[in-house]
Formats: sequence, structure tokens, C-alpha cells
Amino acid sequence: MRRPSIILSLLIVALVSVALPRPAVGAPAPTLAVPTALSMTQSGGADALAAGSWIASTKIDLHMQVTVSAGAVTPQVEVEPVGTAFTNTVTAQGTSVSATGSAVVPVPDLRDGTAYHWQARVADDAGNTSPWVSFSPSGTDFGADLTSPAKPIVTSPSNPKSNGWYHNRVITVGWSSTDSASGIAGYTYALQRGKPHGIKAGKISTATGARLSNMADGVWYLVVRAQDHAGNWSANGFFRMQLDRKPARIIWLTPPSTFDPYDGPTSFKFTVSEPAQVRLKMYRVGTKTPVQTFHFKSVQPNHDVTVTWLGKRGKSPLPRGYYFFAATAVDHAHNLTHVNVGGIRLNPIPPTLGPDGIRLYPNGGKEILVVLSQQTLYAYNGTHLDLKTYVTTGNPSLPTPVGTYSVMAKYHPYEMISPWPVGSPYYYAPSWMSYAMLFRDGGYFLHDAPWRSAFGPGTNGPGQPGTNYGGSHGCVNIPPAAMTYLWNWTPMGTRVLVVN
Repeated sequence: MRRPSIILSLLIVALVSVALPRPAVGAPAPTLAVPTALSMTQSGGADALAAGSWIASTKIDLHMQVTVSAGAVTPQVEVEPVGTAFTNTVTAQGTSVSATGSAVVPVPDLRDGTAYHWQARVADDAGNTSPWVSFSPSGTDFGADLTSPAKPIVTSPSNPKSNGWYHNRVITVGWSSTDSASGIAGYTYALQRGKPHGIKAGKISTATGARLSNMADGVWYLVVRAQDHAGNWSANGFFRMQLDRKPARIIWLTPPSTFDPYDGPTSFKFTVSEPAQVRLKMYRVGTKTPVQTFHFKSVQPNHDVTVTWLGKRGKSPLPRGYYFFAATAVDHAHNLTHVNVGGIRLNPIPPTLGPDGIRLYPNGGKEILVVLSQQTLYAYNGTHLDLKTYVTTGNPSLPTPVGTYSVMAKYHPYEMISPWPVGSPYYYAPSWMSYAMLFRDGGYFLHDAPWRSAFGPGTNGPGQPGTNYGGSHGCVNIPPAAMTYLWNWTPMGTRVLVVN
């Protein structure tokens, strides 16, 4: 019979059921302590970052204090871009800890230019978790910024053109830069003379401009770098400043003299010590209105400038008196020079008619008159005609210049050397002459011409210079006998008047 066996089995099951404890229905899971003292450091760093800090890294370490009552807990965080709400999803976790104390969660793969907020909790091995706790109630907890700020732009309202020259004593400069992520924290700058070179990262200031003074003349550079809130540095921004406070000097080269406007134009010469724009206003002493103004847009040093003056208003001579120039010069740095220069006594004396109907301008001294239309030279001592001779002047391509000159040098003998190269239609072989007198810069002489047998009207034609009927190269060719007399008759400085 099997009945006793069935009864025994049921008895054993009943005893076992009585011995096993029964779980309590609806018992709560263990509650883990919320992490406290949340903080942040750069990856591997020790110094805590303030809320809103930016780092130049794709990694950050998030710290917390955890309480462990049994077993071990694992620190966990959720890190989201600012503007993205928390979903209570774990995005990173650290190493489990088995004792109350600090825990850290390394967070990699941060995106450049992105701001984040984060919250933390702990979890045990059974899957129980603490409530989430945020690092800060709202706003940016930290950000990643790996991009350098833009190179600073430097400007100057006082010296706006970096390639211009200025003469001011104080220079005002300003600068700015941009950074799309963490923003600009400040700037460092340096003033360098001569050639520019970059500057190293240094102490920053929030200043965005400066007033520079006590700078010597020359070329200077202001070098500026910007730093953003993540510690990134910009490239060097340069601004050139060129200073010149030394005004140009006007150097007058013509001594005071007396001038008769009936004689024809007179001339003055000057130069400057450095490149400048020059304006000359001629005044008669005792008057406030200039009689004439001369303007030269660009005068270079060591380059003589000639000013030609007629001494007339229209066809009438100006009043007798003493005249001078009020000169101004403005150089490349806008330095202004103002000085009175020159000096000439105007003494108009109407001409008289001499022999052969020639207009004479008696001045009590000797004068050589060359009349181009007559191809004739006259030598006057006051109003007395001492010499008259036919001559040959320049051909149409190389004319003898009209004007009032003076004998500058006398030679006996003299070798004339061609200023034109071989092959030029104006070239001539070296030529000797007995007497020569220089009367104008540029090689214009009164001289004998042994190679010529014809003088006078018709000998200054367009033919080859040096032939009987081809004019000269611009000199005045004189027959030998007349030139011998003239050379001995003429003192240095004798006026030479060339008229049509």
C-alpha cells in the first residue's frame, strides 16, 4: 500500500513551509545618502573650478563626498549641454568606493565651444540609487573652449594710418578681440621700437586702450595679445606708429640782390632738409597782400628748386620797394615750418633805345646782350656800345635759352666734351677753343668756334650742329677776334641778357 508514503510526504512539505521566513509584502528598498560637496577640477588637477568656469580641455573631473553604510557605492553623473534638460540618465560614472569619503568621476569627450550643467548620485551593487543632486540650481556649470581668441585689432584715433607719419606727442590707441565660447578675459601688450616681434603670454588687464607718450621719433609697434576665460591666447596683433617731430628746414640759396623787371625775369633757388610741400608768398614790405604765390607739391632734399619771377603784374612792373618770401613747408608728418626768406630790391628803370634800336637797360655797369632774332651780340658799358658782332646760337632742337644770367666762370683755353653719347645725333668729338665763359648752368657758354667760318642770321638753322649753317648745341658761338676782345673785356659776374 502506498498511502503511508503520501501522508509522510505531505507532512514533510508542511514542516518545511513552516520553517522558511516569509518576505514582508511592500517593504521599501534601502535609501542611499545623497552625494554632497560637489566640485570640479581640470582633468588630473587639484584646484577646484568655480561655477561657470571654462577649461581648454575635452576632459574634466567631477568630485563629490559620498556616505557608505554597507557594501560599496558607485558615483554617477549626468552631464548635459546647457539648454538640454536632465533626463536622469547616467552619462559617466567613477570607480566604486567602499568607505565614506571623496569620489571622482572623469568625464571625457567634451565638445569644443560647449557649456554644460551636471548632476550626481550614487548607486550600490543591488541597483539601489540615491536621489539626484545638481551642482548648481541653474546656468552654466562649466564649459570647454579649445579655440584661441581672434587676433586683436588695434586702432588709433590719433594716428589712424599705420603707414602714415605723425608729429603728435601723445598717441591714443585701442584694441579689441572676440571669442565665441568663453569670451575675452583680458589683454597683455608691449611697445616695441624698430622691427616688431611677438610677445609671450603675460599678466593680463581688462583695459582695451592706452595713451602712449614720451616716444622718440622713429617707427614703433604696439603688440597686443588676448586671453579668453579658458586660458587660450590669441596670436599677436600689431599696429605700426611712425613719428617725426622735426620740421623741414627751408634753405635759401640766393643772396639778396637788386632787380629791374624791365630786364626780364630773375630767379631764386632754395632746397629743403627733408621731403616737404612748400608754398612761397611774396610780399612787398609794408603790405599785407601777397603779390604772387608759388606752390611746390613735393620738394626733395639736396634738390635745388628754381623760382622765376617777372617782377610785374600783367605787363606793368610792380612798385619799387623791398620784397621777400613768407615760406611755409609741410613735411610727411605734417610738421609745419614758417619762415621769411629771400630778399630782393625791386628798382624798375624803363629802357632806352641804343644804337641799332636795341633796348638798353642801363645799370651803370657792363652788360652782354644777345639778340636771337638778329644773331648779334652787343657789349655795353652803361649806355656805351663797346662791341657788336655777329654770332651763332642754338639750332631749333637745342635753342639758346632766353633770360637774364651772369658770367659764372672764365676759361682759357677750354676743351668742350660732349654730354651726349657716341651715336646720338648731337654727339661731337672733344673740341678745343681759346676762350670760353660759362653764363648758365647746364653747359651754356660764350665761346669762339674755330671750326666755324660763318656767323650771323641764317647760321642757326636746323642742320647738324658744328657746321656753318647748323646752329650750336645751345651755346653762343663768337668769331675768334671778337671773342678774344670780349674775354678780356668781361669781368666775372657780368650780366648776360638773352632776348628774342
